[in-house]
Amino acid sequence: MLIDSEFSLPFKIPYSEHNKFTGRELFLRQLDLALRSQEHRSRPLVLYGTGGVGKTEIVIEYAHRHQKDYSSIFWINATSLSSTYDSFREVFGRIVRHYGRIFQTPDGLPDRARIFQLLLGDDKIVSANMVEGNVITEAIKDWLTREGNYDWLLVFDNYDDIKAYELHSFFPGGSGGSIIVTSRRMNLGRAWEGLEVEDLSVAEGLQLLKRSAVMHGELSREGKQHGLWLWFAHC
Repeated sequence: MLIDSEFSLPFKIPYSEHNKFTGRELFLRQLDLALRSQEHRSRPLVLYGTGGVGKTEIVIEYAHRHQKDYSSIFWINATSLSSTYDSFREVFGRIVRHYGRIFQTPDGLPDRARIFQLLLGDDKIVSANMVEGNVITEAIKDWLTREGNYDWLLVFDNYDDIKAYELHSFFPGGSGGSIIVTSRRMNLGRAWEGLEVEDLSVAEGLQLLKRSAVMHGELSREGKQHGLWLWFAHC
């Protein structure tokens, strides 16, 4: 039987912390409160709004700020069905590598047979490349619903083409973790629980411009200093 700590994976999302992020403090608090107060966890919380309004950036900031509040955070590119499957394969690889540090052969190597049996239920499967995307998806959904695995966060980013595929088929059952979906589709926020992301306020916009100007000035100074160093180096 696996213990709770064995469900904790190192923090990793495909975006670094945005040093230009500003404002949205109230929205970030609302987002965190909405996730914590959900009566039925694993029900998606949709962040919806027009393109370019900053939905993805908000979730990136939230994930970095609250990474210690979750046992694991998984980022799914939900732009298309193929990108969603690709993301689930990457998640599966992370889980396999995680258990590779726990289950090892007497030689100190990852016990791949045991790991794949644990995750897929078939000790004959020795490589994730041999497995269809839907099999991997079901294995991850099963892993997310196991006893003790209660504090994960699953992010589905940019689910805009709602006619291309049914996103809910990728949601794990049970009530163990939290799900965020970002989308331009207002109707998703109505069908599920939703928070609308609006444009920055005037004050937030000015703050962003000020921060960008300061950063641009710092980069310009660094560039000049770098140029002077190169000039001296060649004298």
